[in-house]
Amino acid sequence: MMGTSTCWGVIHGGERFAPELVSMPHVVDGTEKFYTWGGSATSGALARWFRDQLGPNEVGDGAEKGKDLYQRLDDLARGVPPGCDGLLALPYFMGERAPLWDASARGAWVGLSLFHTKGHLFRSLLEATAFALRHAIEVGTGVGLPVNEETTVVGGVAKSQLWLSIIADVTGRPIRTPATEGIEAPLADALLVGLATGLVDRYERIREWVRYAEPVLPHPDRHAAYDHQYALFQQLYAVLRPLFAELGAAPGWENTR
Repeated sequence: MMGTSTCWGVIHGGERFAPELVSMPHVVDGTEKFYTWGGSATSGALARWFRDQLGPNEVGDGAEKGKDLYQRLDDLARGVPPGCDGLLALPYFMGERAPLWDASARGAWVGLSLFHTKGHLFRSLLEATAFALRHAIEVGTGVGLPVNEETTVVGGVAKSQLWLSIIADVTGRPIRTPATEGIEAPLADALLVGLATGLVDRYERIREWVRYAEPVLPHPDRHAAYDHQYALFQQLYAVLRPLFAELGAAPGWENTR
């Protein structure tokens, strides 16, 4: 689920556990099934922050053209190549949850030049959230969790085809979304209540209730390019981590928590 934040997870029978991720008994069949998850503290929140703080012209243009404000920003980012011409962002604007568990982590842009535009800045944030998602997935697959080949994305991020394409290219996974918006949590609640009360006989019944859009497939060339960028992303956090802790001692830092 990718809305304000990201929560990526799998349900499994307790075969494997990763200490960097959160694991708990599943709400249904809690003695037999476990829910393991990880995810970023900020994803859609970054897009909203960017729109509010750095996108006033796009807000005006979007209103005049009848476009959603985020669509206008997507248009700017769509004209930027993968990797943002050497611009890399860290998405940790509110610290980071699993798998980093670093409350001192913060956002960053590295590689800025006079060549870069607002479209570069915005796209780099979309890419950064995809890198963070890939990190969580790789921790899960690294310990042998039964992760599907496809990844299903719901929430506000799923409204952006550009963002979904970036996620597919970064993770190397087909990304699918429900064909109808706004049904995710209520429909899942109905499934869980049905299972708990015996009105629904099996989890797979949900497949009869949901129609999916055509999956967004990763492009091999873009995925290869993002492999390099992802490695730099991980190095960048490792380099800046001690600086984040030192910045945390500076006056005024407490206001960002």
